[in-house]
Amino acid sequence: MTEPLNDNNALRLFGWETENDPVTGEVSGRYLPEPVSCRRCGSLDGFRRHGRKITRIMHTPSLGRPFPFQAHIQRYKCYDCRRTSMQPLPHVDPRHRMTIKCADYIANRCRERTFVELARDTGVDEKTVRNICFVRFGRKLHERQIRSPVMLGIDEVYLKEPGRRYKRKCSVLSDISGGSGYVDLIDGGNVNHWLWKRRDHHRIKVVLMDMCDSYRRAVVKILPDAKIVVDRFHVAKKVNEALDAVRNAKRRKDLVVAEDAGKRLPRIKRRDRNILQISRHKLSAKLWLKLDGILKNNPLFFAAWYTKESFYDIWDAKSRQEAEALFDVWKANIPPLVEKQFREVAKTVERWRQEIFAYWVIPVTNAYTESLNRMIKDMNREGRGYSFRNMRAKALLREKKLITATCDDCKMEKPMSRIKWVHLPETGPPTAQCRKCAKHFHIEDEFNDHSVSL
Repeated sequence: MTEPLNDNNALRLFGWETENDPVTGEVSGRYLPEPVSCRRCGSLDGFRRHGRKITRIMHTPSLGRPFPFQAHIQRYKCYDCRRTSMQPLPHVDPRHRMTIKCADYIANRCRERTFVELARDTGVDEKTVRNICFVRFGRKLHERQIRSPVMLGIDEVYLKEPGRRYKRKCSVLSDISGGSGYVDLIDGGNVNHWLWKRRDHHRIKVVLMDMCDSYRRAVVKILPDAKIVVDRFHVAKKVNEALDAVRNAKRRKDLVVAEDAGKRLPRIKRRDRNILQISRHKLSAKLWLKLDGILKNNPLFFAAWYTKESFYDIWDAKSRQEAEALFDVWKANIPPLVEKQFREVAKTVERWRQEIFAYWVIPVTNAYTESLNRMIKDMNREGRGYSFRNMRAKALLREKKLITATCDDCKMEKPMSRIKWVHLPETGPPTAQCRKCAKHFHIEDEFNDHSVSL
């Protein structure tokens, strides 16, 4: 038997000997160990060689290109039992014409990469890649243990599948307390059934969601002791939608007047359309100048913008009682010009009053679940429409890779995206600074000017 690594073993597989054609560059190989007896009847004397079979087998990519080779497989015939057999190849996948290393290469990378990319890299058909991933996904999902988190985040996502006219509604469940990623991805949004099957659902103490009645009914029915908290950004979204309704109504009215007068209104840029939605605390001097001109020349827009900013001020309250008092004042002082649009927001908040103002008791948001939701959309778009089975497996089995660093001032571990290496001449070597410490020590200018990337 030959050594596993030698000059004649380009495959780097134990027991193989390869040859490289100097003209075509093709690699051919044969497996040196041969059986000495028939595996069916065990005969030794009647077991003879019976020709060879040449098969094209794919190996792991080499130098960024597919690596096929011609395998010379020995055929045998037993003259005692009158049967033929092939030489056993322990390094070749029996279900596919590829080595086990190539199958593992595909299975280990199918979670982060698309099937088409892996098929292009390995030189096999896309359907073969999909079949290999089906087997690996099924095995991994069977071994995966689902544990109910203390803080559960719920959100919905609509996925486009090939061959379907409408998008499929799915529910994304995440672990907000531990930040360990996805808990599960449910088809059809049947959260009631999922919660009922969990034997440890009593561990769930807090549930974060948007304003969906079906989710609330399921949680109240199965988890009566759990606290429901509505994501504050979904509430702010309702206010921005009311502001858009005011702007669109004004735009339609101006279009009718302009058509009657035979004029044409100029097209509004997207930046100018969204300037009313930006919080006043995030406006630059240039945007403030534009906004001032819009508000002074249009009382309707001023009333809508002022109502929106007054609602935003509710989130600056220090306690739940103060927040509820500010909301009651805001609801009673809605200007008559925009009362039709913003009255619907007030009714929605009243229906979800207990869950919305629970934010001041449990100050957490559902932003983590929303980020996972975005990852699912990105993966589905890259693959141009995965099936729900593939999408669920890719999401649940996706490894969380978070690179962190320790701030030299607060000694806390932060994500690398929030760490900058600040180089000051008087301090010597670069030091790791998080954004919070940079503001605390008044070195914002140095944070931006002297930051270097790794």
